[in-house]
Amino acid sequence: IVLEARVAEWLKKILEETPLSEDQRIEDDDGRWRLTATVRDSSQLKWWLLSQGCAIEVLAPAPLRVRIAQSLKSAAQAYS
Repeated sequence: IVLEARVAEWLKKILEETPLSEDQRIEDDDGRWRLTATVRDSSQLKWWLLSQGCAIEVLAPAPLRVRIAQSLKSAAQAYS
């Protein structure tokens, strides 16, 4: 899949050193950074995305964004 996301500055620096894919691009996006990379849609990807917390916002693909948002909402409810 082609992952599109906004990432925080500190995560951008990590991704520059350890890219997610050979075609990874990171561009300025209004104070945050837009990440684009072709990655495998896997449980490992979902785990990694969730482990980044508020440092990443999945923009696309839409089904992945929905899955991540649902997981984060469920986690937040556990702390309510």
